[in-house]
Amino acid sequence: MRQASRESAEKYSVMLELMSSLLKRALELITIDFLRIIYYTALRTTGTKSPKNQPNDNLLF
Repeated sequence: MRQASRESAEKYSVMLELMSSLLKRALELITIDFLRIIYYTALRTTGTKSPKNQPNDNLLF
């Protein structure tokens, strides 16, 4: 009986660790996407071009 409850507790612990790591990763991805949306919205509203769209002025000289 004790062995079964110990195994059940270990399985529950592993499941909680897995769910915790998945939730942490999901929050990281959501935060990154949210910050990217804010960044590009700020660039658009200030009229600043995105760094990848800026021409290379060094080619002119």
